[in-house]
Amino acid sequence: MIETLGSEYVQAARLNGLPEQRIIRRYALRNALAPSVQVFAVSIQALFGGVIVTEVLFSYPGLGAQLVNAVEGHDTTLVQGIALVIATFYILVNVIVVFGMRVLERRVAVPGFIGPQVQIPAGH
Repeated sequence: MIETLGSEYVQAARLNGLPEQRIIRRYALRNALAPSVQVFAVSIQALFGGVIVTEVLFSYPGLGAQLVNAVEGHDTTLVQGIALVIATFYILVNVIVVFGMRVLERRVAVPGFIGPQVQIPAGH
């Protein structure tokens, strides 16, 4: 956030006389949040992957322990089901991040997403 407040577009907004609260909310906060959202998503996914190891290591009952038991018992249907749940979680987190990034940064294009459209004048 500190780096964003020192950027040229924030300085230009200050020189234009915009109120400080508007500059922080509209310009600085949006651009500072974008990388944080991506890092948060990767951290959530890593934590979810680490749960499997933690459950097995400390003998906690859960999805990870169930996965290990299914692999040891050669239960392919259960392994496929748990893999599907994990893959769905990862995809869901990525979709949420993509649409969150679209809200934070309007420059990010999301195919098929209906959002604010840019009108190009005729003759240009």
